[in-house]
Amino acid sequence: MKEKLLASAQKNLEKGQIAKAVKDFQLLVGADPKDFRSRQKLAELYIRLRQNEQALEEYARVARHYADTGFYLKAIAVYKQMQKLDPAQPEIYLQLAELNQKQGLLGNAQSEYRTLALQYEEKQLFSEAVGILKRIKEIDPDDLNTRARIVETSLKAKLPTAARAELAELIQLLLNKNELGRTLKTYDHFLPHFPEDAEIKSGLAELLIRRGDVERAIALLEGLLKNDPAEPKILRILAAAFRQAGEFQKERLICQQLLQAAPDDLEIRELLIRASLDQKEWECALGELEEWKEAFFRSGKVELLKTFYQQLQIVRPTDGRVLGTLQSIYELSGDGEKVLALLAAKGESGLSPSGEPQVASEELLDISVLDEAVEDLEDIAELIDECEDFGEELAEEIPLQFLEAIRSAPAIPAAPAAPVAPAAPVAPELELELDLDLDDLDLELELEGGFMDDLPAYFAPGSEPAGANESSTAPETEVAPALQPAGGQPKKGIKTEVEVADPESHYHLGIAYKEMGLLDEAIKELEKAMVAPARAADCLMLKGLCLMEQGALAEAEKVLKEGLNRPDLVESEKVSLHFELGSVYESLGRLADALDSFQHVAGYDLFFRQVGERIADLRRRLDLDPATQQPAGGKKNRISYV
Repeated sequence: MKEKLLASAQKNLEKGQIAKAVKDFQLLVGADPKDFRSRQKLAELYIRLRQNEQALEEYARVARHYADTGFYLKAIAVYKQMQKLDPAQPEIYLQLAELNQKQGLLGNAQSEYRTLALQYEEKQLFSEAVGILKRIKEIDPDDLNTRARIVETSLKAKLPTAARAELAELIQLLLNKNELGRTLKTYDHFLPHFPEDAEIKSGLAELLIRRGDVERAIALLEGLLKNDPAEPKILRILAAAFRQAGEFQKERLICQQLLQAAPDDLEIRELLIRASLDQKEWECALGELEEWKEAFFRSGKVELLKTFYQQLQIVRPTDGRVLGTLQSIYELSGDGEKVLALLAAKGESGLSPSGEPQVASEELLDISVLDEAVEDLEDIAELIDECEDFGEELAEEIPLQFLEAIRSAPAIPAAPAAPVAPAAPVAPELELELDLDLDDLDLELELEGGFMDDLPAYFAPGSEPAGANESSTAPETEVAPALQPAGGQPKKGIKTEVEVADPESHYHLGIAYKEMGLLDEAIKELEKAMVAPARAADCLMLKGLCLMEQGALAEAEKVLKEGLNRPDLVESEKVSLHFELGSVYESLGRLADALDSFQHVAGYDLFFRQVGERIADLRRRLDLDPATQQPAGGKKNRISYV
């Protein structure tokens, strides 16, 4: 039964009776619904009759079958044919994207998703478009264009909370890449959509400080303080802005305001002391240091203290408070030479600048972390060490048990060394190794009248304003990030690739497209597969065949010659390329060139695809003398034959 129907269909096709052939195939699939080859042929015949709706129904059954059984490449080829028949069906794009993603062809998947998102946007289905754009983001988290489109489209979908979260992620990604100029453009574009968002405005102020636009940052922060004069985060950023502007007195006032709410915050206390030193308010700085030096010691900020007190020693070289604390620091760090130098300085001065006697060493900074009894013993030991006339008489006055306790007391642990604080604290930069080539960003799907119109200049290389990314142009000030992505900080050290190259899948998909008659699509896939040297010759040959089917014979000749010029060809690949090149020449009417190419094939295998018959036919058409194998008339042909 099946054989009879196939024979009848073939006979009807030969006669050009397409409608009768359709009836034969309808009977075939009716008798065997799982005969998907016949269904595919039936769909092709429907197309010839311009019955596209029926063709789409049959193709859909075939495509679902291939997808369900894991033949993704075949399913992709069928869905691609359906897409050409009806390019307005969103479901087809979605199926193509998902199948390409399953096959590992991520670039193809992204292309289908982008087109689908654009279709949704054109139909003002913005929520659906956001969902599709997020799928692209999952494939390539570093796609800046897609992230910007998600924010833009979320706003159009009236999803401000989602847009705000996506904007935070985009800004953080740009900052991680030190793309300060592009980050600023992002803030400036989206800020009007969030006019009351203090978090975004404070983040913008931080960025302005980093870029050296302090005046604009201060104006922005002062505007925020009108609504919330005591907001600590904004005050901290404002203090950093005043520091960068060199307005140390205003920085001091901000720090004093912050300390009213958090008097034990050593970071703010440090900023206050630093600002006082820069403002040359020596007594204010020293007073703060003397009051809080024990807290700084306990926090391990010994080096910071040493830096501050050394600054003060320059302007107060005989101040007993400065010298005494420095002595304690030097003793703690085991710097004996500096201790002796300080003792000499103290001995020469006799009095502090205030006229008071120099403080005794037992009155210096208490840096012990031991219990109170051991602290007392330490004071006694310091008295003994400093006594000029240390002898038996003094030792006898000290209780024996105290001396034993001194000998057996554990060593006082040294405070952990801290790096010397710079003149202006520098905010640490997160460094992510990102494998994003901005030259390859797809900029074709811009939104008319929206942020995407600016993307070519926004994300294209060379658009960065001068000085935007240099680390040395403007000093970076320590300011806390104001705008963080939902879910915490991004991971550090992640290297992301847009698509893991899979030339083999592209190659087989190219073959599937060619078999379906999708020649343009086949050529694109074969070009992607050419990156694999082992497939280059095959891809060039198949690309040449596609061009031949399209009638682009000159281009096909060029491609096949390119294949023959490859140095890594094996003999079998040369034979196939010569054979197809001979076919091109024959179609172009260049019979002598065709005979030359076929002769190369025959030299390797005389029975390769009936090449002997092709050669005999060409010799006859060229009117070659059977005896001399030269053209009739005696003119020698340039081709040698076997």
